[in-house]
Amino acid sequence: AVVAESGAGKTTLMRDLEDRIVRENQPILLIKPYVLGMEDNDQKGKTLKATHIAEALMAAVAPLEKPKSSPEARFAQLHKALRESHTAGYRHCLVIDEAHSLPIPTIKHLKRFLELESGFKKLLSLVLVGQPELKTKLSERDAAVREVVQRCEVAELLPLDAVLSDYLAFKLQRHDKALSEVIDASGVDALRARLTVSTGRPNRESVSLLYPLAVSNLLCAAMNLAAELGVPVVNADVVKGV
Repeated sequence: AVVAESGAGKTTLMRDLEDRIVRENQPILLIKPYVLGMEDNDQKGKTLKATHIAEALMAAVAPLEKPKSSPEARFAQLHKALRESHTAGYRHCLVIDEAHSLPIPTIKHLKRFLELESGFKKLLSLVLVGQPELKTKLSERDAAVREVVQRCEVAELLPLDAVLSDYLAFKLQRHDKALSEVIDASGVDALRARLTVSTGRPNRESVSLLYPLAVSNLLCAAMNLAAELGVPVVNADVVKGV
């Protein structure tokens, strides 16, 4: 499971995974069920159920096969198709985006997909990508999902607090620019301060919003303002003026 706030780079990470599979010519089928309008209950939107996941897997692994009519037959058909694809040399990775909107019953059913095997070989790996609410749903205290959680490693994309200067230098280096040519130290500190928000709660003084999307948007706005003012380098005053 990959958990992070909006704008932290989850989508970019998944794009990189997809690009890496193509770039390295890996025999991996990346299966991504459509999650448009997905919600965790049918009152808010459409829930993603185990049958929908099975349909997405079948469409990717055996697109020419007609799905069986009964649920039991369809799952047996899927298991057979995955075994045959595995024998042919393919590996299968199921990626569920916006996974924080998965209903608890579907998360519970994911264990059964992970148990699809051929001998000791796992036929399917699984990546859940979602916002922090996903981490709450993957709590070991919830008996309904405990068996899934025990098989799940959670990776959390943290804000750029400690590496903000390094991140900005990396981004600008891609355009053959040194960090000092665009923004000075006071400007970097102002970016950090602007995107660190006080909560007003005891024991939790502030929340960091220093995620790549927010940092890039604020820096772009500061660069545009500096250009309008004729200031050669973004500084703290420019950032404060945005």
